[in-house]
Amino acid sequence: APAAAARGAEPPAPPVAFDGAAGAAAVSADGDVCAFGRLDFAVCVSSSGGSGAAALTGAKARAVDLAISPDGRLVGARDADARIHVWERVAGRRVFSIDDTKRLPGPLRFDGDATLVAVASGSAVGLWDVAGGAWMGTLTGHAAPVTALAFTDDGRTLFTGSADTTVVQWDITPARSAALRRRAAAVPPPDRFDELWEAMGAADAAGAYRAMMTVAAAGDRGAELIDTALRRTARQVAERSEMIRRLIADLDSPAFRVRQHAHEALAALGPAARPALAAALADAGSEELRVRLAELLKAADEHDPTRDAHRTSRAVWALECIGTARAQAVLSRLAGGQQGRAASAALGRLSRQRRAGPTTRRAN
Repeated sequence: APAAAARGAEPPAPPVAFDGAAGAAAVSADGDVCAFGRLDFAVCVSSSGGSGAAALTGAKARAVDLAISPDGRLVGARDADARIHVWERVAGRRVFSIDDTKRLPGPLRFDGDATLVAVASGSAVGLWDVAGGAWMGTLTGHAAPVTALAFTDDGRTLFTGSADTTVVQWDITPARSAALRRRAAAVPPPDRFDELWEAMGAADAAGAYRAMMTVAAAGDRGAELIDTALRRTARQVAERSEMIRRLIADLDSPAFRVRQHAHEALAALGPAARPALAAALADAGSEELRVRLAELLKAADEHDPTRDAHRTSRAVWALECIGTARAQAVLSRLAGGQQGRAASAALGRLSRQRRAGPTTRRAN
């Protein structure tokens, strides 16, 4: 296998306006997401549902080719140093980065459900498992550099075009199956599933992505884990809301110890208490209460509010990867809540896949 060095995730960059010259460019299959390579080596990504553009960082050379996964969730780049990077678009962090030791330029493309990313290197094409960057095989046969790659929608077939004036059709099923078996082998016993759920919210996108794909490899067991965890989270949010209301009331208690305890408890809750704190500040009567609420709001803004949001987003992603009737039932329930847009989009893609014909899923 080619030598490859996998590296960890990078912290996300803040949203930025696109004001640099564009190099490579890519658009998602549904036209919703676009990406441009900038001269400062960042990849600028925007979507119709987003607020401006975000910069994906970590590359040390300009992007010469870009690809967006069919569902718009992953962005891949091949840079001028022949390094390959894959980012989780919404989180803005790298899932993995590998070095192509051949240092030969070429395009890259994701298969239908982003199980694999194909990377052309000279006259050969390498296949890599997106969940961790493991090498899954090399396609050889062209007599000149490969200049074009195209997967069929089901991800089973790859077409390669070359400067030798030929187009070759490849059966990718063995590599996909090997990648899925590799993920299934990592599925822990049910009593350790909660560890995966926690990992899915991690700031380390590489670890979170591997955890998500391990849950997806568990099939209906994974769908049950997600459903149970999301229902538990919803109950905790409801219980926490009542607790926050009581703690805010205690901030105005005549007893100093009660006020101090409430302040410390609300500070520990971080962003979860922010909406209630903001509402209370608007109606605060005493100066001390206003000061305490303002301090708590400032502290809440300094916390990372995205952990739960990213975990829930990855849960929807994992359910789509599972794709079974049980997983779709959970998606249908989520379609009526805060994840409604993402869940509905996932159900739509699964419906189109059914109409298009059978495909290899991560779990059955």
